[in-house]
Amino acid sequence: MLIKNPLISLLKDNFNERDLRNLCFMADSDYENFPNLDPADNAEAIVNFYIRRRKIPLLISKGKELKPDLDWPDIDDDRVITSPPVNIATFLFENFNSNELKELYRRIGADGLIGVDKNHRAMANEIVQYMRRRSRLPEIITRGKVIRPDLEWPSL
Repeated sequence: MLIKNPLISLLKDNFNERDLRNLCFMADSDYENFPNLDPADNAEAIVNFYIRRRKIPLLISKGKELKPDLDWPDIDDDRVITSPPVNIATFLFENFNSNELKELYRRIGADGLIGVDKNHRAMANEIVQYMRRRSRLPEIITRGKVIRPDLEWPSL
């Protein structure tokens, strides 16, 4: 049974793209990191981004500043703070800039794959595919922790 996150529902139902941009700005993130064309998809990505960083209280407080008239969920509601399973390519995409992804390419021995015209998401996906084909997926986390030790890394 799929449990709906009330914060995702609230953002999807009440926030347009401009509102989401403002919310991201107020909560110290860049809306451009959420490249979905549909604001509803971005609403879900934004909530999951803050869940993984354990910063849902920040997102809710800034949301209340932006739209105080809405019925905001309680931070103690487990449905608000429970993260879905992490897709490692999405995790890399959301947490690594292009230079860090290139460094990860080098650390896993795939620097020959680095292309000039690859976008950020394509690079993250390619790293995961490369390591999956070699049955070395956990190594992404091991090597990634060297580059970004500040992150809370998912388990595979």
